[in-house]
Amino acid sequence: MRAICKSCNTFIDFKEKGKTVCKSCGAEYKYIKKPKIFDVKLLNGLLLEKLSFNDVKDGILSSKFLSIDYVAYESSPWIRIKDSLFNIFIKDLSKFSDKQNTVFWKVLFFVSFFLNIGMLAVLYLFKIKFLGN
Repeated sequence: MRAICKSCNTFIDFKEKGKTVCKSCGAEYKYIKKPKIFDVKLLNGLLLEKLSFNDVKDGILSSKFLSIDYVAYESSPWIRIKDSLFNIFIKDLSKFSDKQNTVFWKVLFFVSFFLNIGMLAVLYLFKIKFLGN
């Protein structure tokens, strides 16, 4: 999986077995199946340190943390939450079909289009009525 080195902020390929060494700075990372302490880096740059497993899980379930935010634990680089062990808590948005969404937006577009044409016609009629006299 693709990760970001904590030391030099370069992309590395983090292996889920054994250890991974950053090619830029030489930092070593090990994969741990059940870490106890987590750090979360939000996309706005906010860093939340020393969180428990339940804190991170609750943050994901309450949408405080997004699937594209980064998480790191004891000896790992920054990993996207959707690629980490928390991916099972990410809400499944596949139940909303893309086809249903596109039909909805097309209908909404045409309703808006016809309302705008109607308002332009009303403005034109008012212009003729007030300037025609």
